[in-house]
Amino acid sequence: MTPLQNTYQGDTVHLLFTSVPAHGHVNPTLPLVRELVRRGHRVDYAVHEEFRSVVEPTGATVLPVPGEMPKTPMKFDPESMRRRMAEFERMIRDGLAELDRVLRHDRPDALCYDAMTLSARVAVRRFGVPGVALFPSYASHEHFSLREELMSSGTGFPPEFRHVLEAMWEQTADLAAEAGMQRFDPMSTPPDELNIVFIPREFQFAGDTFDERFHFVGPSLGEREDAGDWRPPADGRLLFDD
Repeated sequence: MTPLQNTYQGDTVHLLFTSVPAHGHVNPTLPLVRELVRRGHRVDYAVHEEFRSVVEPTGATVLPVPGEMPKTPMKFDPESMRRRMAEFERMIRDGLAELDRVLRHDRPDALCYDAMTLSARVAVRRFGVPGVALFPSYASHEHFSLREELMSSGTGFPPEFRHVLEAMWEQTADLAAEAGMQRFDPMSTPPDELNIVFIPREFQFAGDTFDERFHFVGPSLGEREDAGDWRPPADGRLLFDD
């Protein structure tokens, strides 16, 4: 058990969640948030306004954060990339400013953050708040880099897409340095004191090298009220049966 777990074992606490403004990052956290609220903990969630409709049903309080992921498909011409990089930088800067304001106004007992969120990494260090890193998919640590795995495993990324990723990584590293942090790589983020990974350990690259700081909780499906009430056909046939 980590020092953070020892400190709050059995206590009612105030937790602040924050995430990359994308459904693939927010959705895995929602069942966890719902369960924490059910157990009597106070949970705030700093996220873009568009996610209010999925976060509020958990019982958490939404703290709107400006900055959203671009909605248009990625193009590789210079002008499109210039706009995309500017949007990316603005999203990070807006997140830094808003988290700074929130933490000065109402400091939580711990900040639970998507591991790719630079603003949260900065806030944890700036305010000395205990951090809980959340990995919606593969985790990284001192001995395994997801970035290196993706870039060297023959994933078939077109050269122009690799260039875009590398430019964004460099931009993020520059913003981290500006905020007083060491180099930050959103695809190979270092572990925090406590790390929650939403896949089974068996699915994790080099899974046996991850120590007790990492908790592989697997997919948290929770209650999907918006998923409808689908039932299999009465005759047992699958959708794609002949």
